Formats: sequence, C-alpha cells, structure tokens
Amino acid sequence: MPDPTFKIDGATVLSKSGTTVSIDSGVVKTGVTDGSDASAGKVGEYKFTEISGASVSNSAANMGSLQLTAGDWDLGAHIVFNGATAQYLFCSLTSTSATQLSTDQQGVGRTHVPIISSIGMGSGHIHIRADLSSTTTYYLVAETNSGTGNWFHGSIYARRVR
Repeated sequence: MPDPTFKIDGATVLSKSGTTVSIDSGVVKTGVTDGSDASAGKVGEYKFTEISGASVSNSAANMGSLQLTAGDWDLGAHIVFNGATAQYLFCSLTSTSATQLSTDQQGVGRTHVPIISSIGMGSGHIHIRADLSSTTTYYLVAETNSGTGNWFHGSIYARRVR
C-alpha cells in the first residue's frame, strides 16, 4: 500500500514516507509560546500608536495612522474626546485619509461618540478586520460639530491573526 498524501486545493499539506510524517509549514501557523513578542510577519505581531492632544474640527481630519503589512489583522481604535460645546463626535477607522465612512457603515469602522453634556466628554471604540494583500495605512479620522480647539486622545492598535 502506498504512503498516504493529503491535499487541499491540489497542494500537498500532509504526507507520510515510511515512519516520517511531514506537514507543509505554510499550512500550520503558530504564534510564540514563550511569552516573547511575535516578530514582524508572524502570527501575533502587534502594532500600536497613541494619539494625544490632537485638535478636532468640523471637517474630517486624520488624528493618527498605523501602517500594516499584508496579512489578516484585527484592528481597533479607542477614542476619548473633550469638547464642552460638542453634541457629537464621529470617528472612522479607514484606509482613506481624512475621510469619514458613510453612516451606513456605523458599527463597522465608524462610531458615533455621544458627548455627556454635563462634563463635555465622550469615549468610544472601533474594531474591524483588515484582510490585506499589500502594505496599507489605516487612519483614525475624527470630526465634530463644535468648531475647533477640542481635545482628542486615542490609540490605534492591530494584531496579526494569520
């Protein structure tokens, strides 16, 4: 009886020769298991940028950006906003510079941050998946209705999932 070979979409992923079993390294992806940081290009790679003290206006503007290489990424942003006269803050996490996503994308890359009028502050979070075939920059874009001079703090983070 010949040794078995297992294929997915025509590519050999598992083969046996005598007592040796071989698994194609391109099929099985593992992250680090020793508590260290995953290196660039590996499962578990983590990227982060912090944004502090940026001024928000009534025009969509980049608050910060994060460049990601090709791969499958979980991508998120956290936002804290102080604008005593603001009624709202819209934020988008997008690969298009200085452009808000449309309102039908609310909850998928775009969030509406309600402002608590008694303290003039609000906070929000965005979480998306980015499946990239080439290096791409993601921007955290913000816009408010209250003019200029508002304080914005936030972060953009990403983890490679495969």
